[in-house]
Amino acid sequence: MQFLAKKNDVMVIECNLRASRSFPFVSKTIICDMINIATKAMIGEHFDQSLLPLLNNSFTPEDYVGIKAPMFSCPRL
Repeated sequence: MQFLAKKNDVMVIECNLRASRSFPFVSKTIICDMINIATKAMIGEHFDQSLLPLLNNSFTPEDYVGIKAPMFSCPRL
């Protein structure tokens, strides 16, 4: 969910279960082509599971930080 708050007014501006913008960003940030892996998994094609980041074996970049910031069109809001 994404909210927009101004003074005492809080509005929901987005509420969805998809990750159409976040998924590619995370994939790029952790240097793991998750789009390719997800596509192969959906069509039943084999993929190297060792490429997947896991909770106990995650990828943490050491020389950069990925930041995803919202870009609002204030006139539209």
